[in-house]
Parts: sequence; structure tokens; C-alpha cells
Amino acid sequence: MARGNATTTTTDTSTQTTTLPAVTSTLTQTTTVQPWLPAKWDYTADVVVVGYGGAGAVAAISAHDAGANVLVLEKSPPVANRVNTYGGNTYAISGGGGNTCICGGGLWSCDSADSFAQALYQLSWGSTPLDVCQAFANVDANLVSWCGSMNIPVSPTEGPGWYTNIDTGTYKSMIMPGGGAQLFSLLDAQVQKRNITVMLGTPATGLIQNPTTMEILGVEATNLATNAALNIKANKAVVLCTGGFEFNETMKLNYLKAYPTNFWGWNYNTGDGITMAAKVGAGMWHMNCVSAALSPWIPSNPSPSSYPFLYPGASSWIWVNKHGVRYANEYPPPLAIDTFYPYLTDFDTSVPEYTRIPSFMIFDSTVMQAGALVVPWGVHQLPAALGSNPTWSSDNSTELAKGWIQTGATIADLASAINGLSPFAGIHPSLNSSNNTGPANSIAIDIDPNVLTETVNTYNGYCTSSPPKDLQFGRPALNLVPIQKAPFYAVAMWPAGPNTQGGPIRNAKGQVCTSEGNAIPRLYSNGELGSVWGLLYHGAGNITECLCYGQISGQNAAAETSWS
Repeated sequence: MARGNATTTTTDTSTQTTTLPAVTSTLTQTTTVQPWLPAKWDYTADVVVVGYGGAGAVAAISAHDAGANVLVLEKSPPVANRVNTYGGNTYAISGGGGNTCICGGGLWSCDSADSFAQALYQLSWGSTPLDVCQAFANVDANLVSWCGSMNIPVSPTEGPGWYTNIDTGTYKSMIMPGGGAQLFSLLDAQVQKRNITVMLGTPATGLIQNPTTMEILGVEATNLATNAALNIKANKAVVLCTGGFEFNETMKLNYLKAYPTNFWGWNYNTGDGITMAAKVGAGMWHMNCVSAALSPWIPSNPSPSSYPFLYPGASSWIWVNKHGVRYANEYPPPLAIDTFYPYLTDFDTSVPEYTRIPSFMIFDSTVMQAGALVVPWGVHQLPAALGSNPTWSSDNSTELAKGWIQTGATIADLASAINGLSPFAGIHPSLNSSNNTGPANSIAIDIDPNVLTETVNTYNGYCTSSPPKDLQFGRPALNLVPIQKAPFYAVAMWPAGPNTQGGPIRNAKGQVCTSEGNAIPRLYSNGELGSVWGLLYHGAGNITECLCYGQISGQNAAAETSWS
């Protein structure tokens, strides 16, 4: 399905003479045999954007506004009368949306570009070059104005950065009242207003490259409705905006620091851009970096997605490991919504096992009655045709009835109920065979009721001391509330989050680079595909990056000279 003004062509390019300019120099090639070119082009545009989430939308808008004819390819299929829901409201979306359309809709603009660039460099632990950080920060400093030009209503609120010992400077936090659903709906409206062609149900399958100059000349794609192979010419450049690899089990197993790690984001993010970029010589970075923490994930649930956890309405709860032992401050600075992942990589080689996968949230009836344990983000906002997760009930009763939440009259009884879940089988798709019951595929749980009881009693003692003080992990006194109202409850919590950060290396111009740092001519990227976020993440950073680097990549792609 396509809409907009893409050009359909059937030009024979087998004997074409072309001028092939790179970003900073002009390379000229004349030949009568060009085997890397297809016999014909099915569509032609100046800039081809691959992926239609927030990253793709902003790149397309920016390239168009810089004077380019733009075509967008999107993997997900069309859905009639498509809407996303958030907070009881619905938002019309023509298609696609990526993680942007199902996130919380947070973004921010820094007050000092130089301060934020330095902070981002430190947060990446030096893995993102300072000039790349500076380019992001320079655009971000003007993000409020840009949002206004896109009719995106924002109400900036001044606030400090997340990390105590890293000075991000002050910044303006902006939360969309309708979450990511509203944000993407507004971006989508801007794309439609410009009559930019968006081809839904048309995943890119490869990049067309001149093997001599390394320039990217177009994109190979498939029309899923007809199964037809398409060759799409990019006169100026291609911008990859295909998201991460949240739903590619092989990539997660090989790149991430803990397994399993599950996600509640866009389930069309299967690492396609990584594969395509690698084939044309791109180097990779940040492959082991994620925005992730702990969230409920149900191995028996047909949906592969997890549920996004946020702090409940009451504080009488803790996290414990597989053995019933508490191991961290549950309210760290910053809050463990996107940054708790490093805690979860603890590994005991003597078993062998990840000692904190799964972890368990232990809570009392006060928390159970304070509302849903999850927030209205993630795939359950989507229609069933796009892989929606069943909605979590507002009072957690449905999940209790399904056995997703365990209960006990005492903490010791709760430990026995948790042990009744053991083993969690079929965790590792590559090892799913009837005779494979090893620890990688069959996770055993054996919590000593006395250990869990002692853990809760110790925590409760910190809560009731005068003054309240967590002597083990420094949980804030405000959140030290004893677990004491029976019955008691537990839910298995797994490494989970919205997205990965890894992918092809990106420079300050938004160009995709080789492992040596050389730009691959005419190839750009945006978003979480090779995100600038390295070791540590700052909340709302990915959506902010989409809006900032989308402008950088889109404008620079449009500024290229046509190769033909």
C-alpha cells in the first residue's frame, strides 16, 4: 500500500554513465557494465527512508523540507482505520509508528548544548565521539522551537538531569499528554500534509551498492501483499530508520549482557537495518546497550512481549533474586525504569545461572489494591493485527486468576507458591527440544521460605527504625514502607524494556560508517538503529534523539548531489 507522490520508473540502467559524488568529494565512474544495478527501477526518489516510526517520520519531513523528493518504506502492514489508544484517548495513525507510537511520549530540550554534549559523552563511557554528542546537543537546544513548527504542543518544565555525578545541566522536560500515540499521530499528520509517499507492508531486504565507490544507490524491497521484489532508486541517499533488534532472539543472545531479555516495544524491530548495513561494510557500536530494567514477562503467554513496569501506587514492595535475597535499592537515582539492567547480569558460574533472572517483586495487599502493576505503554496499545498484548487489568485480578501473580497468607507460604512455578521451561528458543532441560532453557526456582521471610523481616526493620534507614542499599526513607498487610503477593520480573541501542556506527552528519570511522557514501541513519546512547541511558533520550538526529540525517541526505 502506497500513498504520496513517488515516481514509478522502468529505466534500463545497464549501460548508464553516472557521476557518483560522495559527501565531501566527487567520484566519477563511466562504464558500460554495471552488474550491481538492477535491470530496472520500480520506484525512484531523491531520498529513500527505510522505516516509518518517529525516526523515519522526522528524517522524511526534514529531507522533504530541504527540497528532496522522499519515499518511505515500512515493514508493518496497513490496518484499516488505524488508531492507537493512550489514557482512554484514541489517536489516528495512517500506519507504522515504531516504538514512538507506543511509548510514554517523553522528550526534552537542553538549556546548554555544551553541557549536555559533555554529559552524553560521559554517559556513553566515551564510546560515542564528542562531536557526535555535540551535533545531537546543538539541535536539541532548539527542540522546543522545532516542536512548535510541527504543531506539537509541549509544556516545558525545567529540571535537573538523571545522574547525580554527571552534570547534564538543566533541561526542559516535555511529556505528551497522549503519550507516544499522540506524538506519532502529529508527526504522521506532518508527513501526510507534505504528501510524502509511505509504502506500508513493504520491508526493505537489502541495499544496492556500487562495490567500487561503496556508494548506496538504492534499496531492494518486497511488497508483502503481492510478494513482488522491488528495486527502489535513491538518487541522493538512503536513511535507515528500522529500529533495533528487540525481537531477534539470535541477536539478543549474542549481543546483550543477559538472557533472556524481552521487550514491550514494536515487534517489527528484528534487526533488519543491522543486517543490511553490515552487508555494505558498516561497523557496529553499542550492541550490548539497552534501555531496560525489570518487567513482567510471561513465558506461557502467546505474545512474545513483556509488560512495561512502573512504580506502583504504594511502596510496600521489594525485589529479590531467585533465592529470595534482596540485592539493590529499588528506588535508585535515576529511578530504575530504563537503567536497572546492569544489576541483572550477575552470574554464578558454579551452577551455572543468572542469579537475578528472573527476579521477583514481593508486595503486600496495599500494593495489590493500588492499581495495575504496569503502565499503558507498549504493544497492548496496538490493534490485534499488529501483535497487541492482552491489556493488563486495572486491579491485577485477571493476572492473579491466570496464575501470573502468586499469593500466600504468609511470606513463607508465598515462597512455596513461587517455587510452584519452577521450572520456567522453554526460555531459550534455540534449545527448545524435549531432551534439553539444562539451566539455559529450564530455569529452576527454589526459594527457602525461611530466607524470604528473613529478607522481608530485615527490610521491614529498616522501615520501622527511627529514623527509617536502609542499611543495606540506601533506599530513600520516603519509600521505606513495610510489607505487612496480608495476603502477600509475588510476580516474576525479567530483564525487559522498550528497546536496544546498538547498530551501525553513525557520525556527526548522521552518516553510517565503517568500523574504521569512514562514512559509507549516501547512507544515513536515525533513531535506535545505532543510537548515540551508550552504556547509560537518560529517560526520554531515544525519542529526543529521533527528533534531533532525524533533522541532521534528513537534511544532509537531501543535500547530496544526485548520482544519476
